[in-house]
Amino acid sequence: MESSELKALMAIAITRDRGRAENTSGLGSADFAKLVEGLSRSGLVREGAKGRIELSEEGRVRLGELLSAEREGLERDDLSALYGEFLRLDAELKSAIAHWQLLHPRGAVAGGEQRWRDAAWLDPKLDPIHRRALSLLGRIATGRPRFSNYANRLERAFFGIRQGKPEFVAGVSVDSYHTIWFELHEDLLTTMGKERAG
Repeated sequence: MESSELKALMAIAITRDRGRAENTSGLGSADFAKLVEGLSRSGLVREGAKGRIELSEEGRVRLGELLSAEREGLERDDLSALYGEFLRLDAELKSAIAHWQLLHPRGAVAGGEQRWRDAAWLDPKLDPIHRRALSLLGRIATGRPRFSNYANRLERAFFGIRQGKPEFVAGVSVDSYHTIWFELHEDLLTTMGKERAG
C-alpha cells in the first residue's frame, strides 16, 4: 500500500508550493494539512512565505527511503522502459504545444470564435498523445498508484481544452496540461533517482 507520506513528500519535492503540492499529492485538503503539520514537526519539511514549502535534508533522505521501499515491494519494475515511452510522448507533446502557441503570441488569449477554432486545431493533434499518456499512466500506476492522480488531472485539463479554454493548454492560473506534464516528468525522474537532462 502506497503511503500518504510518500505522496506528500513527493508532491512537495517537485512543486515547492503548498497549494500545488496539495493538488499534486491527490490527498484531500484536511489530510494534506495534517500530514504537513506532522512533517514540519519532524523536521522533514520547511515552510516559508507566500506558500513556499520544501523538503529539508532529512526530508530528502526520508523520501529516498520511501522510494527504495516502493521499488523493493514490486515484483517487477519496468519504470525505466516506461520512461523511454514517456520521453517519446514528451517530444510529441512539446511539438504540438509549440505549434499551438504560435496562435497565441506573447501569451495572448483568443476570444469567442477564435477560441473554438484553436481548440479544434489542437484537439486532433493532442488527442492521440493524450490517449497514449493515459494508457502509459495506467501501466505505471499498477505498481505506483499515486500516478493515477496525474491521469485524472490530465483528463480535466484536456476537457478544458476541448471546451475552447486555451488557458488549460499551458496557463499558470489553472491546472494546465503543460503544468501537470512537467510535474509528472519531475516525479518520474525523482522516482528513478535521475536528474533532468540539459
